[in-house]
Amino acid sequence: MRQDEYDRAVEMGRRNSDAIDLTRKHCRHARIELVGGNNIVGSMLGLPMGLMEVRCEYAAPPHIQSHQALELAIEFYIENCIGCPYRDGTGELPNLATVAADRAAREAERRAQEQRRADERAERHRVREERRHAAMDGQDQVVRELSKHLDCLDRAEPRVGAMTSEEQRSARHIIETARAAPELFSDVLVGTVLELAADVADATALTALRELVRGSRCPARRALDAALAALRRFRSIEAGDLVAFSCGTACQAP
Repeated sequence: MRQDEYDRAVEMGRRNSDAIDLTRKHCRHARIELVGGNNIVGSMLGLPMGLMEVRCEYAAPPHIQSHQALELAIEFYIENCIGCPYRDGTGELPNLATVAADRAAREAERRAQEQRRADERAERHRVREERRHAAMDGQDQVVRELSKHLDCLDRAEPRVGAMTSEEQRSARHIIETARAAPELFSDVLVGTVLELAADVADATALTALRELVRGSRCPARRALDAALAALRRFRSIEAGDLVAFSCGTACQAP
């Protein structure tokens, strides 16, 4: 066993020991038990590292086993302990109930933050769509067609499936136009591409931004900011490539 593997195993054993103590404090009836004994390292150090399950005389027989005692205990708590009339706590804190409550509160806050971010993305999508449509008044057919292709790809949430054939055609048109005729992208259209890249790490937008920077239609600093915003929330090869390209371009600028 390598040293890093050993260190991780020891840390897991310590966390398991803490979880067993939290469960004991929570209720005298509940207990975390090793199934089939401890492993060699756990036996040497006196730490629980084997497969475990939670047992209680007032709960159904365990149907889940795990090497992660706290995850096991919290799942057991959610399924069996909330509202249980037989609970016999020791009065010691923290215990399994307080830890589970803290985790639930953090998860609720995380979901609330995600919802706020989704609402903000939806509002930005609505505003940029309205701005883009208003900006097309008086524009020639080529620019209006480019805007329609952006309409096809613009969205408030990240893509979860493959592109449709129509979306693929729009993606090719946007990238090829950014490469061959970047001047067709007005400030409003450049803004759409920047927001689409930053908000949902859209691969087409990120690729088009590289061409718009190369064509002097978008400042490298703004493209870099969009790529970094995308990378803070998503894994994106295109965003990483744009960071490298934008940094190099910015460094070469007078």
